[in-house]
Amino acid sequence: MIKVLVFDFSGVLYGSRFEMLTKSLINIVPGLESDKIIETFYNKYNDHKLGKLTERTFWSEVFSILEVPRDKISKITKIVFDKGIFTENKYLLSQIERLSKNYKIAVLSNSSREMELIFDESDYHKFFDEFFWSHKFGSRKPAEQFYGAVEEKYKVKSSEILFFDDKVRNTSAADELGWNTVIFTPGIYKSEELFLKELKKFEIKSN
Repeated sequence: MIKVLVFDFSGVLYGSRFEMLTKSLINIVPGLESDKIIETFYNKYNDHKLGKLTERTFWSEVFSILEVPRDKISKITKIVFDKGIFTENKYLLSQIERLSKNYKIAVLSNSSREMELIFDESDYHKFFDEFFWSHKFGSRKPAEQFYGAVEEKYKVKSSEILFFDDKVRNTSAADELGWNTVIFTPGIYKSEELFLKELKKFEIKSN
């Protein structure tokens, strides 16, 4: 029987404006390719998620590597800091509110301090009883010790956990530990009906 529901942050609870940011950079910097942007972003983001770089330092280093002209940086930072990189899932809040009445709810995320701040100020926060942020633990998915922190906190069997994540490498690592998992596809992110179908597979009470 499932006792704990664990949700990822980016790609599950929140969507990302990263695609829009990539297109903006390509338009601003002639000859810049999307592969270069993605490679640079994620190479630096690993340090950011482990708490080694502040958000502004992270972006400053990314812009420097990508050789974004100084006079264009303000236009990009407006997208990043004014509009934000993350957008809240439209249907999950009401679902999690209902689920929290019958299950323990946690977030397990390869995160940054800024993600935590966004979450703390959101309506989600009050329905979660534990928060596993990589920048605080100094460990990231798919490391076994990060998943182990969840089991240690709740004192439950691995088979009593249901984990939602949009990355196959993360759900695969959880599968190996005996967790139940749902790969949170773009389709599920957009469709409450598909989400409810996934809950039904595990006999989860959603009302």
